[in-house]
Amino acid sequence: MKNTGPSLKVRQLVIDRFRQSCLRCGRYGQVIHHRRPRKRGGTKRPEINYPENLVWICNDCHDEIETNRDKSYRTGWLVKEGIEDPAEIPLVDTAARHFWLTEDGGVIYDDTTVPKFYI
Repeated sequence: MKNTGPSLKVRQLVIDRFRQSCLRCGRYGQVIHHRRPRKRGGTKRPEINYPENLVWICNDCHDEIETNRDKSYRTGWLVKEGIEDPAEIPLVDTAARHFWLTEDGGVIYDDTTVPKFYI
């Protein structure tokens, strides 16, 4: 079976991004989610496994994202193929905070959506 996931280095960067917590709800994370999906059988396109396309989330949030795809596209948890760069699409977490993922594994919050005690 071929490995179409991120490298170990990128995987650890994504897991550590939010201190191993789900980036969407803050609970314990369990799975790497591709915002722009890999497609069946995976892909050899390296950008699919860039940190700005990957999030560490819990199983409940992953199920919610996959079940409610229209909402997930509107809130940045899914990114349509060929239309947009995941790095340019903000995400919205369950606390209604807007943020962007960076190529170095960071998170940039929109200060207008984040209570001051988060900054």
